[in-house]
Parts: sequence; C-alpha cells; structure tokens
Amino acid sequence: MRALSLAVLALVGMAAGCVTAAVPAATSGVRANLAADVPKVVLQFGHPFRVDAALWVPAEPGKASDDWNDWFVLTADASDGSLILWDPTWTLVYDHLRLPPLDRQANFTLDAVTAMTLAPGGRQVTISAIGSGTEGDNPTFARRFTFRLNLDTRVVTREAASVPLPGLDVDTLKPAALPVGPGGTRLERDGTGVKMLPVKGDPVLLKGVARGKYADAALSPDGTRLARVLWLYAGNTTQVEVWDLASGEALPTFIKKGRYDAIRWVNADTYVLLADTDPKTGVPPLPTLLVDAASAGNPKGIAAGTVPGRCMTTVIRFNDGQTMDYQLAATNPAACGGPAGEPDDMWMLDFDGKGGATWRRTELQGMQDRRITSITGTPDGRGVVISTRPLRPVKGGFAPQVVMIDLKSGKVTDSFDFGDADASVTQLFATADSAIQKSSLSSDGKYLFWHAPGGVLMVELATREVRGMDTGTDNPQVMVSDGKTLLVGGVGYRNLYRFDVATVQPVLPPILLTGTISADYLPDRQLFWAVSDDGALRMWDRRDGSKRLSLFTFPNNGFFASMPDGRYDTNLTPDTDWVRWMQADQPWVSLPASAFMRSHYDPGLVRKLFDCNAGGCGAALPPIPPAPGVTRLFPWVTITDVASGGPGVARVSLEFAENVDGATRSGAHDLRLFVDDRMVRRDPDPGSAPDVTDIEAWRRATALADAMPATLPADGEAPTVTRTIDVPIPTDGREVALSAYLFNRDRIKGETDRKGWKPPAATPRPRRLVVLAIGVDATQNRDWRLSYAAADAKAITGLFAGAPAQAKLMTVITSTDARDAATKAVIRAALLSLAGAAGDAERAALAAAGVDSAGLPALTPDDSLVISWSGHGDTIGGQFYLVPSDGAVDAAGRPRAASFISSAELTAWLRGVQAANVAIVIDACHSAASVAAQGFKPGPMGDPGLGQLAYDKGFRILAATQADNVAMEDGALGHGLLTWALTRDALVMVTAEDRLDAKEPKTVYGDLDRDGALDLDEWLRFAVQRLPTLAQEVKSGKLALKANSAARQIVNLGAAVAPVAARPIQKPSLFDFTQTMSEVRVR
Repeated sequence: MRALSLAVLALVGMAAGCVTAAVPAATSGVRANLAADVPKVVLQFGHPFRVDAALWVPAEPGKASDDWNDWFVLTADASDGSLILWDPTWTLVYDHLRLPPLDRQANFTLDAVTAMTLAPGGRQVTISAIGSGTEGDNPTFARRFTFRLNLDTRVVTREAASVPLPGLDVDTLKPAALPVGPGGTRLERDGTGVKMLPVKGDPVLLKGVARGKYADAALSPDGTRLARVLWLYAGNTTQVEVWDLASGEALPTFIKKGRYDAIRWVNADTYVLLADTDPKTGVPPLPTLLVDAASAGNPKGIAAGTVPGRCMTTVIRFNDGQTMDYQLAATNPAACGGPAGEPDDMWMLDFDGKGGATWRRTELQGMQDRRITSITGTPDGRGVVISTRPLRPVKGGFAPQVVMIDLKSGKVTDSFDFGDADASVTQLFATADSAIQKSSLSSDGKYLFWHAPGGVLMVELATREVRGMDTGTDNPQVMVSDGKTLLVGGVGYRNLYRFDVATVQPVLPPILLTGTISADYLPDRQLFWAVSDDGALRMWDRRDGSKRLSLFTFPNNGFFASMPDGRYDTNLTPDTDWVRWMQADQPWVSLPASAFMRSHYDPGLVRKLFDCNAGGCGAALPPIPPAPGVTRLFPWVTITDVASGGPGVARVSLEFAENVDGATRSGAHDLRLFVDDRMVRRDPDPGSAPDVTDIEAWRRATALADAMPATLPADGEAPTVTRTIDVPIPTDGREVALSAYLFNRDRIKGETDRKGWKPPAATPRPRRLVVLAIGVDATQNRDWRLSYAAADAKAITGLFAGAPAQAKLMTVITSTDARDAATKAVIRAALLSLAGAAGDAERAALAAAGVDSAGLPALTPDDSLVISWSGHGDTIGGQFYLVPSDGAVDAAGRPRAASFISSAELTAWLRGVQAANVAIVIDACHSAASVAAQGFKPGPMGDPGLGQLAYDKGFRILAATQADNVAMEDGALGHGLLTWALTRDALVMVTAEDRLDAKEPKTVYGDLDRDGALDLDEWLRFAVQRLPTLAQEVKSGKLALKANSAARQIVNLGAAVAPVAARPIQKPSLFDFTQTMSEVRVR
C-alpha cells in the first residue's frame, strides 16, 4: 500500500481531491462493442491470474436442462477486472468483458470478486466485489462494490453506492466456492482457468491461450520495431523477441544466460540489453550487450558488442536532424564492480569505431557524501540529469538534489535541491529509502519528473515551481511526458494514467490497462503507446486519448493487430483457433476467424497507421465500406472417409450442405481440397480457364447446384450432398493432412474440416527437380531490347545443375537475335505441360520451338519446380504483364496488351501444377505487381490472380522489385541485378572472419542459418537482403553501369525514363505464404 496518506500529498498540490466522483450506474458502464455493424474480435486468451468466481448461464433462458452442453460459464478475475463468457462445448471464449474502474478518488483497486448471481430470465448478472484503498489516514480501507452485467447487450455498469467494510483485512480473503452446474457438473480452479468435471465423461479445461509474462519492452525510435524481454528457466536466462511492426515479421530471437531486466533501443537497428542491478544488493551487474536486431539473418541472434556492466545504465540518443548517435551513461560504485572507497561518479561509454567500447569516468563534484539514485538523458542528447541523495541526514531529512550536466564539457548547467523547497516537499524525504528512484524529463525539456512516495513530483524548470500528481500507488515503472501530458503506470497498476501537465489533473477516464511495463510517445506522430506485461502493444491518439491499435502476440511468433473499427492484420492462419468474432446484434453467435477477412483484413496495418498525418487517415486507412445484405451464414463440409485410390492417390469422401436460417441461405460454392495445406482440387473444376471477377459471374461459375435447390424441402433444411474426389498425394509413405472448405454466396470462406490419413505402403516415385528458365532479350519492338536476359536463364539452370536432387530436368527457353523460342504460345504450352494440361497443339508448339517436352513433365507432389523469368514486365490498366518475344505495339506505338502474358493468364496456366515445392523468380520491372496488384490480400479469399494462387498452392514468388519500381540489368555484371545476387553472390564462400563461430561449417553467403546447406527458401531470402545493397552500389557509382545496361521496363511512346541516380533503390519482394522451410537444397 501507499507510504503516506493523501493529506500529505495534498500539501504539495497533488490532485488528491480533483478526480470526479463515481457517476450514476446508468452512465458508468463499459460496453463490449461500438455498434452493431462493427465486429468485435474475441481473442481466445484466458484470465491473467486466477478465477475468483464463476456462474452457469443458460444458452436458452427459461429452458431447464441437466446437460452442461446447454449452458455457458461466466468467470471473473479481480487482478485485471476481466470477465470471460465461455462455451464449454467447444471450449471457446465467446466474449471478453471488463469491470469498470473503482472510485479512484479514494484510490480503490479491486481485490476480489466474491460472488456472481443470475436474475430470473437468465440474462442479468449481479457481481459483488471487494476493493481496498485509502481513506483519510487508513491505508487499507475496504468497500464492497456491486456491478450489473446485461448478457444480451454486454454492458457492465457499477452501482454508485458502495458499502464500507471496516476492519476487513483484504489479505485474508479466500476465493469463493465455485458453483455446481447442471447434472452435478463441478468446477475447480486450474491455474488461470477452471476445469469442468462432468459426472460422466472427460474433464473439460476452460483456460484459453496462455499469456506470456514479460519483464520489459521497448519500441524503436521510429516506432517500427518492438522488442520484449522474457525470462526463462526460473529467471536465469533472458530471451528477447523482436517484431518488425511494418512488415509483421518476427526478427531473430536473442537468448542469453543471465537475468537481464531492461531493454532500450539506441537506433532503429540496435538495442541494448541491461542488467540493472540495484547497488544496494552488492551483486555486480551482468555485462551490457549491444544487439543487432536483424542479426545478419542468423536466427540465433548476435551480440554485436559487449561491455562491462554498470548500475543505472541509461541510453542517451542524439539527433540534430543530420547526425544520429547514441551514448550510454551509468554509475559505478563498488557494488557494481567499481573501485572500493570511491565516491559515486558518472561513467560514459566511448566507442572506438571498430565495434569496441570502454567506460570513461566523469568525476562529479561534491559526491563524497552523496549517492546517485537515478540517471536520465536530456531530449536533445546533449546532457544528462542526475538525481542524488545525501548519505547522512541534511536539514533533518534526505531531500534529493538534481543536477544537469553537459556531456561535451562535463560542466553542470543547472541544478535543483529539494532541500530548499517548501516543507511540504521535504517531509516526503524523511528517510533514506524515500530517495528518488526514477526520474524523467519531458520530451520538450520543460519539465522534470520524479517518482516520490505516493506519487510524482514535477518541477517546471523555468519557474522552479514544484507540484505533485497523485498516481494512486507507488513504484511506477512508466513515467514519461511529451510536455503536455504525463503517462504513469506500472506492473502493480490496474490502469495507465494520463495527467494534464498544465493543471496536474488526471485525464479521465483512466486507460484500462493492467501491468504496464513500458510506454512512451512516438516522435513526429500523434500517437502514444504502452506494452503490458503480457506482451501486448497498444497505441492511442495523443489528442483525444482514443485507442488506435491493439497488437497481441501468440506462440510461434503469431500476432494479431486490430483497430476499433474492426480492421485487422495477422499472420495467424485463417482457421486459427485463437481468434473468433462477435457481432453486437448477434451476441450469442461465435463466428470463425475468417468471417471478416474479406471486408476487414488489412495487411500492413501498423505501417498504414504510421502513414496517417495531421489531416487524417483517409488515404492510408479509408473507411471500411458498408456491406448491406452480406450473409455471415456459412456452408459446412465434412471429410467422412479417406481410402487409397492407387499409388499417389487418396480417394476422399465428403458431405456438405449450405446453411439456412429462416429466409436466409448461405449458398454453397467453390469446394476446395488441400493436401498438407496445398490446394490440389476444386469443385467445380475451372481447368485452365481464366478466373472470373464479377461476383454474379463467380456465383454462377462456382455454384454446387445439387447443394442449392431452388426450393427447400418442407422442413426448411438444405440437402446434404456427398462427393468422392481423387486427390494427388506424395508417395513417401508419410501421413498426409487433408482439409476442405466451401465459400458462401458472398465469397466468404466457411469453417475448414481436417482429417489426417496415412496411405498404404507403395513404391515411391523419384523426387524430381524441374527448372524452367525463360529469358527474353529480343522482341518485335527493338526499343525494348535487352542484353542479358538470356544469360540470366542459362545462369539459373547452371546453378541448379549442381543441386543435390535425385533427378534434375532443366529447360531453357530464350529469345535472342539468333533464336526466337520465348513466344506467348510456347510459354503457355510449357506451363500447361507442367500442369498436366497440355494437348497435341501445345506439344506441337514446343517441338516447333525446339523445346523438348520431356523436360516439362506433368508434376506430382513428389516433385519440385523452379521457374525463372528474365525480361520486360510492366503494369497496364492495373494488371501486370510479362512481355514475350512476340509482344507488340499497335499502330500508334502503344503496347498491345493482348500480345503480352497477363498475371491472370499465368494464374490459369499454373493452376494445375501439383508440385509440392514451387518457386517463381521474376526479374522484371514492377514484378511485385504480379502478386500484389488489384488489392490482393494473403488469405483464403477465393479471388482471382496469381497472388491468390500462390497463397492457395504454397508457391514462393520472388519479384525483382516493388510494384512501382524498375529492375536493372548491368553491363558490368552481365546479368540482371537479382539474378546476379542469386547465382553469384549467394555462392560466395564465407571467409573465416565472417563466420559467427569457429565451429560453424564452411558455407556460402546465401546460407543464412550457417548450417552448411543452402535451402531454397534461404536462397530467396538472401536475395531480398543482398539486392538493395547491390542496387545501392550501382546508384552510388561504386558499381558503374556500363554499356548495354538497362531497365527491364517497356517504354510507352513519349514516356520519360528516370535516370539511375533518380530512381528508388531496387528492393525485391518475396511472397512466401507457406510458413515452412523448403525441403529443396540449392547447394
């Protein structure tokens, strides 16, 4: 509890009596959702601490049932005020709710939920809870609070009146007994959840996804990377997880033996890991670690530098708009390994420019009788603020002194002695333990803040006025200000508090956030953020405090980010069990994770939020368009049986039907079957026909007519339809994972059904590696001529000729002045041949072009395929095109799109490819548009386009550059830049000094994990890392473009082409939706 009463804090102007009193119950509620048309995401997290109370809730009010499947369970946890509504049948979290804050005027916090009762009618719940706080001089005064929950509206309200409980010691409260449910079903506490024990049957655990428990977190200065510290093995090992928020990707995890407490970013690429040992413990701190966040692609993480540990180490960042640098400052008493008998001094870290660093002592005057208690940097990075306290009482107390020191000169530029302040201030520091332990400076440099007993002291530097803010509890872990507001929170806090600096008044209501471990304001953006001890990141608008974003993480580097309007971004699978949805007008319906994917899934959400400006988010985050009439009913499908259809074939039996609710029908469309999450069949089968885009045309083309009779039977139920479909599978004898799903009439995916099956033993097919390399130098338009595309194609096949595969089939199709084979018809024939869809006309076209069709067999799941394209590419009318050798212009000199190869045509030709591993490399201008054009979203959308096909079939596509940039070929290299990186740079041997460990095998640069093997996915990722550097060398002139260098972009009549120096750096894009490592070895 708090050390001093509010009466003392009020003497120094603290806002003890300025918080508004509890408002009437009718207006003190917390609503579960915003509006009926805004879906609410329901993450499947459980409680953070324990279940205090539980309640059985009938699924149908008024219906008596002894079957627990007809009931819900409501649980409560006082640690964060959370309420969870569970469906025990499916062990789903139906909804998350929160109890409103208690009366903060008396600084009450919730200690226990003691009872929950259900009113007649089954939809109104009364919740009784006990909270404690301070009233007058009583530091542990308890009260009983009453809440009301409407289960239909999901609104929770608090009664204005509370009942005093004098003499009650909240520490002696025992958990309430959990109620016995229908048919004698018992509940018992199990960790953070409850275990349901039916009289008959197995126990059912209602616990949800486990939450992490993080010690510290930090956001990089530009706001794009989040690092979090987690303790493992009883706290003796530290793990750092880093997220790139802009891309949604996890960076290498860093693991180090020892307990590191704090993490700070020094720039966007490097963070410092600190063991902030308290000097009073006498235990020297662990070494300070400088860590490269990307770790050069090494998944183990790399400590870029190590320096001896110090106490109270702080990071000082310097940025004058031109130069960015950083410095570390610390103190080094004997307990931190410093010289015995020496006074406290400040130590600065000097870097030698070669990766090394040494501590330099900066002697402070007058420290013989004082002890440093905190160090913080100034906003401009030019100085430090040091707080000290006397070793012996001065003027009857231990009032601290604060000095500001210029780092360049080492001189004191300003100081402030609390011993000279009013008596109401000095009495706060009557004992040595009351010294300042944390200080901070507002980002505008106008205010100094210190953690003091029971609150925060603030000094306005210009006037020396001292004022106080009542934070409601001690030991804030967070205390940061932008000069307008102050954020205060901590692990022991139930809320994150904001104070108006000008008035020292709290900004109400407080932010409901338990266990804040880190928070700050994002520079140059109207956002502030906080991370709670479960690792979740939240962002709010500085101007009005409205929430803008919540980001939660899950095991195996999963994440889910959402905004209040329901839009979201995630890397979880569309069928994840960790996410459900609810609509306010259907509170008793739990919708699957993919229910709002088409309308609300918004990849790159954090980056788009950062793109907002003072004028709003209209361009980056346009309003979600209304979708009147869109049905959230979904057809269902079940895999009923699997049998062998012969070697390499599984015969799958299915049942499916549309869903009907009164006059609303879901429809049943586009049945899709998958093997190991790779699409292998569709019903109806579109063959190699182009996809349709219009929704009505799609409904007609994909309708499963026998499941959708025009008139339903008298019982109103849709008929159940059966199908038996043969699907290709590998012949290696391992168990395969089969899955299937349908779309409803609005092209929204339904639930996925899954079934594992182990085929009978069979003679395995040879594992073939098929490579098709296409290079187009010469076209019908000589203005589009290239010099090195054909060389690229030969380099790709030459590279894979050395791959360790059972069987290799290499085909090169090029067009040069000497040979014209890469026409549209030949390329189409080659791709259809790989898909097993080539007829006599396609085989004749290949033969006429001198292409041996034996090198282009119909592929099976035992095969792997690499396709490379080097040549021109461009975007015309919103569609990406490749330019074959017979690509032409019209009479006006404009590109004739029909003579090119559109991404839609590529999609149709590749649809039947059944290889388990497919990589496509496109070394052409604007090539990312082949995947990312026309609003592509990586998910089961059922949309047309190459991106959708790559997602459904697990293709990896490497595009040479972004959709709005050009790809270069270089006369000095004799190749396109991307191909050079893939075929030459990737194979350069790593020298001894470049190896991370002497025990690592000799390997090549493309081997990112340094395991001695270059895998296909590593090969692609290496190009993403290497090409920007290679392109920069070209742009800067370090690698000069020579004769015959060119951009692989067609030039429209009269269009200007930017010079090399004016173009953006070429950055490739890798589209890999497999979330797996490739089995294919390049070397």
